[in-house]
Amino acid sequence: MRVRIRHAFAEINRRNLAANVQASFQRRLRACIEREGHHFEHVL
Repeated sequence: MRVRIRHAFAEINRRNLAANVQASFQRRLRACIEREGHHFEHVL
């Protein structure tokens, strides 16, 4: 049972990581577009 719990937890973490990476990338793209390609890191 412990092994199954660990595998399930690892799978949840992978899904969350992928979702967080995608959301961060989209946020950065929007900031870049709003700044017309200029520096935008300081507004994130």
